[in-house]
Amino acid sequence: MELHTYLDPIRKWWWVVIAAGVVGMLACAAVLSQRPPTYQARAALMIGRIVFDPNPTTAQLGLGERLADTYAALARRDPVRNAAMAALGLNQLPLYETRSIPEAQLVEILVTDTSPERAQAVANEVANQVIHLSPTGPSTFQEGRQLFINSQLDFLQRNIQDIQNEMTTKQNALAGLASAVEISRAQDELIALQAKLTALQSNYATLLANSEGGAVNYLTLVEPASLPSRPVGLSNLLLVLLAGLAGGGLGCGTAYLLESMDTSIKTPDEAVRLLPWPVIGTIGEIKLPGKGDARAEGRLVNPREQPGVMEALRVLWTNLEFASVDRALQVILVASPGPDEGKTTIASNLAVAMTQAGKKVALLDADMRRPAIHTSFDVPLQPGLSDVFLGRAQAADVVAVLDNGKLLVVPAGTPPPNPTELLSSRRMDEILAAVRGLADILVIDAPPFGLADASVLASKADGVIVIVRPGFTSRNGARAMQAQLERAGATVLGMVFNRASRAQKESLAGYGDYLHVPGESDPGLTVSETPTQDLPGSGEPGASALILSSDPPAAPVAPFVEVQRRRR
Repeated sequence: MELHTYLDPIRKWWWVVIAAGVVGMLACAAVLSQRPPTYQARAALMIGRIVFDPNPTTAQLGLGERLADTYAALARRDPVRNAAMAALGLNQLPLYETRSIPEAQLVEILVTDTSPERAQAVANEVANQVIHLSPTGPSTFQEGRQLFINSQLDFLQRNIQDIQNEMTTKQNALAGLASAVEISRAQDELIALQAKLTALQSNYATLLANSEGGAVNYLTLVEPASLPSRPVGLSNLLLVLLAGLAGGGLGCGTAYLLESMDTSIKTPDEAVRLLPWPVIGTIGEIKLPGKGDARAEGRLVNPREQPGVMEALRVLWTNLEFASVDRALQVILVASPGPDEGKTTIASNLAVAMTQAGKKVALLDADMRRPAIHTSFDVPLQPGLSDVFLGRAQAADVVAVLDNGKLLVVPAGTPPPNPTELLSSRRMDEILAAVRGLADILVIDAPPFGLADASVLASKADGVIVIVRPGFTSRNGARAMQAQLERAGATVLGMVFNRASRAQKESLAGYGDYLHVPGESDPGLTVSETPTQDLPGSGEPGASALILSSDPPAAPVAPFVEVQRRRR
């Protein structure tokens, strides 16, 4: 499957994608216009003073990390929240978050608020309340004990320093002693001083562990919250653009959903995968003639205005000639799965293309429920095929002769109440044989295959052309038509994609200079009258049939000449 297969739904429903993106951007802009900017303040607490210890232990590091998790959870509890609200005089605290930094002895407090001053104050106050609940918190007992410990540490520090100085003096004096008694006495004094120093150092270490300087469970506000100056989060412009992208993505999803709900055949590749027939033609959009044209209700191609469409019809006829190499194609049925798919348009223009290729073509309108061939060529609807069934006219009397006898048109006639019975009768076989004998090829415009008439006609034709209108012909209708054709034993020549404007442009892109022949006259049809007794199998003398000629007339002719026929 090619890339364009995936892009086709987006190209088809492009306005849904754009509309969804615009709606997303507008909605986001409206929401952002009502939302004030938010600011974030950050405060940080440190557990213990291990960072200042030159020789921290692994146990101290692990304990500090676990204490950080505990204090981060404690900061979110009601005692801290209520104390902070009371200290700041607030009824409610803004949104804040506390977290411990992995593998560190740090606790962060993040406060988000629309007021930068309030965010700063709340962050610092929450940090202070956590400190108050820790052993570091200020209390009379704690302060007194800390003062005593500090004084004892100072006393021990002085004694240790004095002993160390005395030991240094004695060690220097020991080097100058010569008497063994004096040396022994000096050594004993050094040993006593060393024991005393060891005891003082042990006491000092014990007191230091209970002081602020040596405690692990000790909180310090290392980063007070500063006043935030810039809002946090993405900018409004970026948010609007992201909303537009999200809306566009939703629009793409909607496009694919709508496309999945559309059960029509969209591309030739899809048709070939669905049905066992080849695509033998792709016809572009056929523009209607101007309002002043006598054939304004028809859909005949103007070769000068739409040379690409005319060339596509010639390609279709060439493909049909290749299909008739092994078997003769004298009767070709043009049908479609449903109505409004362009079977009459293709049948009419294909017949004209065949005449331009030098063939004599008879065009029969067998759709007696909704006849349309007569409007394409501006010939009377009555008398026609149904009138021959009813015995009101002979086959030759209902033939309109066009294009200097190259094209014979048989209209449907008066709509009968029972077209299926008429088309399946032996009389229909006789009429087909009579009309087929007047031309090289007989082209039949059939009713849609939702009716039994089309199956009856398919069994009488040498080949069937299936008309598919992309984006309109349903898959179920196409499958039902396939089943009917198989039951009728009909031979399907192939499918023709009708009104495939984009495909037609792509297939003939760049061939504009080849589609016009310099000095070529307009092969448009003109109207005249000729006696029908000149036709093989004609009726009584004096009857006349409509003639459309491709040769330019010597003088202006009326756009339409009423056909005079004798009623039988």
